[in-house]
Amino acid sequence: MLVKKSIKGYNELWPHVEFSHNIAPSEATKLSSFHIIYGQNPLTPLDFVPLPIITKFSWEPSKRAEEIKDLYTKVRARIERRKELAKN
Repeated sequence: MLVKKSIKGYNELWPHVEFSHNIAPSEATKLSSFHIIYGQNPLTPLDFVPLPIITKFSWEPSKRAEEIKDLYTKVRARIERRKELAKN
């Protein structure tokens, strides 16, 4: 639990809270802030559990740039969709 009787340890906990927030998917975009900015989520200890990796990306700069542009297009469309739903 992050909330304690004393706030003395707050500074030690804040990076963990911030990291968790930045890797949590947004309801509007279905992606995390970290994923939107960097094109993928950072590795966490759970990523070292042997599971099949579904998402692969290109290491070639021009292909990677295209992948990120496509990602931004999808994110923009999801945000617009959420805006429209919010209006109704």
